[in-house]
Amino acid sequence: FALNLLMDPEVDLVTLTGNLPKKNLPKKGKLAGESVSFTGYRNKEEEAAIEAAGGSVVPFGSKTTILVYKAGGKASSKLDKARAKGVRVVTFDKVL
Repeated sequence: FALNLLMDPEVDLVTLTGNLPKKNLPKKGKLAGESVSFTGYRNKEEEAAIEAAGGSVVPFGSKTTILVYKAGGKASSKLDKARAKGVRVVTFDKVL
């Protein structure tokens, strides 16, 4: 019976459970609404911290609002491109 309810196009998840799916919940936190990209490195713990603060980790592109680079890392053309577009360019310790 429950499977039939899930398969029924007339019954949506909100009606069935009384809750919004997690992906549709508004994000809250210091980085809510921010799209954060990394250049020169990736760090799963830092990505998790960004998401916990309400931000989204995205590939560098038009949606990027913050670009994180590694202090002391090699120069990247992404830094100049991001600055030219008005994107905030910082090391991870300045993000949160």
